[in-house]
Amino acid sequence: MRFGKLLFTTTAFFNSEIDKGSSGTSITIDWTKAAKQKLTLTDNCTITLTAPSGPCNVILKAVNFGAFTPTFSPVPKWPGGTGPTWTASGTDILALYYDGTNYYGQASIAFA
Repeated sequence: MRFGKLLFTTTAFFNSEIDKGSSGTSITIDWTKAAKQKLTLTDNCTITLTAPSGPCNVILKAVNFGAFTPTFSPVPKWPGGTGPTWTASGTDILALYYDGTNYYGQASIAFA
């Protein structure tokens, strides 16, 4: 037994990014496949979020989302109750916290 120090016996694991390619009008993001995914919008699109196996953080690299209208199902809870204004031509990063019931979203916009 040790006092005053924590002993960690596991290693952090960061899986690779899955590139979902071009969206079309509907696509499913399955978080049980990877916690980091990339999607390029090519049309107005309904994006279905498959729940991960439990509470966690997931990341979506969102390309050209502002050029079209993305609709999420289920709808994440956004700061102030309003979703982000996406970049029309470029990359945004959507960070989602899933608590087992709801998604809470925060977007970082217009990476250059």
